[in-house]
Amino acid sequence: ESLQKSFTVTRGRPEGKDVTQALLAVYEILLRNQTDVSAQAQLRYNMAETHAAVDDLPRAVQQYRGVTELAGQLSLRDRALVPKAAFQAMAIRYEQLTRKQMFPKELKPVAPFAVQEAVIPTMVTEWISWVDEAPRVGAHLDSSYATFRFEAARLLYHSGRVRPAVDRLRGWLASEPAGKYAVPAA
Repeated sequence: ESLQKSFTVTRGRPEGKDVTQALLAVYEILLRNQTDVSAQAQLRYNMAETHAAVDDLPRAVQQYRGVTELAGQLSLRDRALVPKAAFQAMAIRYEQLTRKQMFPKELKPVAPFAVQEAVIPTMVTEWISWVDEAPRVGAHLDSSYATFRFEAARLLYHSGRVRPAVDRLRGWLASEPAGKYAVPAA
């Protein structure tokens, strides 16, 4: 815990990088030698938080998803980390996709049969699947989740998967007719 406290104190300072590397090295050693699944989940979550704090988004996502993959092996008490980790992975991946300018600026109306499907990058398909699984794992579904759902449908539409995108939006409109994205989704 004192190493974690040192990380917090030195973050953003020149010596912070060394402390971060040391903290992550300790977490790695502990994780490799840990047989308790609950402790593994907590270590992964701490590693994810550390990676996120220093803007190492791919590794943060990897560790948050590692927590969600342990869900079935955790006791009910220890599963509390899973929804938080699922949401954080989804939010950080959204940030990655935004930085890579993966979300279309504008969409033009097209007929479903008149569009060629484009290849969707793996990081996009993973993210869309996480958006879909979020309610099942109990992730906190705040207003940013509405953004994720809307952008997932837009990505599908943009990639030529018009029918699945429209079906998603219709289902969403039926369940949330007064929601934040009701008008744009219509």
